[in-house]
Amino acid sequence: MGKYGNVAINAASSLASRQYDSPREAWHAAVKMEYPTQTASQEKGCPRGAFIGLCEAGLVRGIEYAATGRQTKNGGYAVAAVESLRLNPALASDKSALWRQACPDQPKKENGQMDVVLTLLDAGLLNAS
Repeated sequence: MGKYGNVAINAASSLASRQYDSPREAWHAAVKMEYPTQTASQEKGCPRGAFIGLCEAGLVRGIEYAATGRQTKNGGYAVAAVESLRLNPALASDKSALWRQACPDQPKKENGQMDVVLTLLDAGLLNAS
């Protein structure tokens, strides 16, 4: 589990306990705890978008949150990864293969999105079945 996976776990926990009103607020607080002095890491949009997209799609256990607008591409990548895991759970053991399966039209490498998905899955916080 990478640091953004830790951020996702902490954000999900604080959101489920109603410490924050939105996934964005919960992520912001959790990422500041994980990266207290690294502004660039705090502002990284790919894992944040993945977490928010999963929450808005109702895929994070214990979190009821309605979408507030159009899904971001990173949120879409995360939701597609969950769909890929539903079809082939073995992809959970290979982050790169999961990325290629979920986002076949993306030539670039994943940038923290799959870390968020797989960490939430490993923690039992993802509605992937």
